[in-house]
Amino acid sequence: MKTSCPDPGLTSSPRTRTLRWLRRLAVAAVAAAILPISAAGAADASDAPAGTPPGSIAAAPYYYFDSYNRPDPVDIMRRTGIRWFTLAFVVAPDATTCAPQWDGGGSFDPGSAQSRAIAAIRAAGGDVIPSLGGGGVYKLGQACDSTEALAAAYQQVVDAYELKAVDLDIEGAEFADPAARQRNVAALKLLQDRNPGLKVYLTVPVFDTGFSGNGIALVDDAKAVNLDVTAWAGMAFWFGKGAIDMGDASIRAMNGMQTVVRDVYGMSDREAYRHVGLSSLAGVNEDPGEVITLQDFRQVLGYAHRHQIGRLTFWNVNRDRQCQADGSDLPDTCSGVQQSPYEYTGMVARYRQPAA
Repeated sequence: MKTSCPDPGLTSSPRTRTLRWLRRLAVAAVAAAILPISAAGAADASDAPAGTPPGSIAAAPYYYFDSYNRPDPVDIMRRTGIRWFTLAFVVAPDATTCAPQWDGGGSFDPGSAQSRAIAAIRAAGGDVIPSLGGGGVYKLGQACDSTEALAAAYQQVVDAYELKAVDLDIEGAEFADPAARQRNVAALKLLQDRNPGLKVYLTVPVFDTGFSGNGIALVDDAKAVNLDVTAWAGMAFWFGKGAIDMGDASIRAMNGMQTVVRDVYGMSDREAYRHVGLSSLAGVNEDPGEVITLQDFRQVLGYAHRHQIGRLTFWNVNRDRQCQADGSDLPDTCSGVQQSPYEYTGMVARYRQPAA
């Protein structure tokens, strides 16, 4: 199954087009400064279907450690009811070193800012899904030269935090590289075999009609090694179509993904919906005219509950706030739409995927 359309994974994203050199200066100045972390418990958001579990792992927005704006995640939990965060990103330090680190250079040591944040989230009743890869330059899927080496690198992350789940965000050159795609799914299969019960999410760029050719190839690769993908999340932005209805476009993308997953894995329609999901974006994208509004999120939330999709996330809680009127906000730290703080996160928190 192929497509001749340009692949969205080769389009630069808000993550890669940010002025990274300036961000490095800002991060260096606040290396230990994730905002003071409280031990307060989180409120519960409760308009989910009756009988569904609180704090669904399927609802896990991205939190980016290497951001200009690093709000207190426990405060976000308290304000919104969110229980899970997808933490961005675990990367390689350079093009050839097969050793995991947090984007921006953070370690997995208990004293690091990232590890302290994870401990605080868990103390407040939440948990985390580290995201492997992302939109940066150096990816473990390319730096590690064998399946075994890549699986060992991913195992270091699982062991460091005793994880229940990981997310592979595969895009850009890694997504376009057949060898890297195949190495990743084979390594994730080894990781699951060695860690029974580990959930694996795969996040990929998509068209507004569903998977690209590279995305379809990745689904085929995953099926070939019998990787149990908990959910395929489509990055439903950067469609290149300007001012379109992004709620409708997101739903078209998920419907197209569902058809591919159903056919490749031989699933029923209902089962296939439970194995697809959405990775969206809060507010205004750099793609001219593309805006994902709060109403788009409400539309997608209704779709998620109707079809019981397997994942609902977005980029990212760091930008889930209204921009300053004077234009003083640093890149990718506000949504560009009129909103209350963490309003997108609050809607994601309302999603509960019922038990199978």
